[in-house]
Order: sequence, then structure tokens, then C-alpha cells
Amino acid sequence: MIRSLAIGLLVIAPPGAMAATSWLPPTAIAPPARGAGPPVVAGNDDGRAIAAWATRTGVMASVRTPGGPWYSPRRVPGSGRGATEVQVAMTDRGLAAVTWVQDGRIRTSIRPSGRRFL
Repeated sequence: MIRSLAIGLLVIAPPGAMAATSWLPPTAIAPPARGAGPPVVAGNDDGRAIAAWATRTGVMASVRTPGGPWYSPRRVPGSGRGATEVQVAMTDRGLAAVTWVQDGRIRTSIRPSGRRFL
């Protein structure tokens, strides 16, 4: 099952928090960036999650492992200036995909569970 949710802030609660009896405190995963687009988030039932957003220099993404912290955001390979319309998805096994529009083309990068983006 693939889950995706668009939100308007860079402070989010991990998907695993929804299964808990109460929400975990929100976590700031990146400082506000001038010209950044709204973040999108996807996760699975075991608590893995990905958040991504467009910036002036490309698409940034941060991942979270089950029960762990959000990792420092990194630029998604292949993304650059002019990236818009960012979307993310994650499978039950933790494979994540980030898709965006840049230079009139739809682009995507895949991140196998526990690995870097391809």
C-alpha cells in the first residue's frame, strides 16, 4: 500500500505516531527556506517516512527510520533549479519515490529502503 499526504509546514509528526495512543511531539526537520515549496510526506505502518519539498536549488528530502529521528535533508539527485510539483510515495517495505516537474519534464528518483536515492 502506498500512502502520501501533502501538508503546508516543515514541522511534522511521523506516520507511526498515528498508530500510537497519542501523538508524538512535532519535529522540525529543516529550517525555513526562502522560496521553498510546500512539503509533501509519505510513510508506512512501521514508522518509516519521507518528506520532500522544492527549493531554489532543487528538491530536498529527509527520511525517518522506524523509531528513529529525521535525517538531515539532502538534495535529491537529478533535481535542480526550477523543480516544482513535488510528490512522494512509500511502500510497506520502505521503498520511497520522489517525483517532480523540471524543465517541462516529469522526473523521479527512487530510494530503496536503507539506501541512497538512485
